[in-house]
Amino acid sequence: MNINTEEKETKEIITGIVIRIVYSNEDTLFRVFKIELDTSDSVVTITGKSTSFRTGERVRAIGKWERTKYGDQFVAEMIKFENSVTEDGMVESLCGLVKGIGPAKARKLIKHFGSVQDFIDAMDSNVEYNGVVLPIETFNDLKTKWQETRIEREVDAELASMNLTPGIRNKLRAKYGSNAANVVKKDPYRIPMEVEGIGFLTADDIALESGSVEVNSIKRLDAATLHCLQEDSLDSGHTS
Repeated sequence: MNINTEEKETKEIITGIVIRIVYSNEDTLFRVFKIELDTSDSVVTITGKSTSFRTGERVRAIGKWERTKYGDQFVAEMIKFENSVTEDGMVESLCGLVKGIGPAKARKLIKHFGSVQDFIDAMDSNVEYNGVVLPIETFNDLKTKWQETRIEREVDAELASMNLTPGIRNKLRAKYGSNAANVVKKDPYRIPMEVEGIGFLTADDIALESGSVEVNSIKRLDAATLHCLQEDSLDSGHTS
């Protein structure tokens, strides 16, 4: 496969199956792994931040090709694994994106293409649309808006799939960008220290709603203990 390694403004999308994890850092979330492309039997290397995954999982990455000392690599701005976005999450993210699309229309449109992933693929391709669910003009407007804000839309849909409110999603995307969903999944209790307007109790709700922690998890207990100590210190000026 010939890879064009010249700098491009337009980001590319590649999909495939993870066949080998080369490097993985759980603290920084930085990963280096190889996938076999869906479009061919070629094996390529992807670098970028994501939550934990295993070989055999299907991945979709958005980024650009770069030539490095290790060879040609796909440097991903966003890495998303199959089934990380639910239908409900995508519906919520699509509502109001363009005029004429509410919950019912968004759900019908997704089902028209078959699944959430089929819908995403359709938004990124030249698929023909027959105007069954939406007028063709509205569909074209949606597709244009989607492609203009592709990463933002997918991150928002993934956060919505965790049952997070629009206000919370906006704050998380504003702070963490394409890494927002990874932060929620990996370390939701860092959010109060980094995002204005989100306190411990809200972060705890985020952690529970997203499924990042269990009710009785040690991580949650440690975060609650630290919060109580900090509150006591602020109230009394000491921790004794």
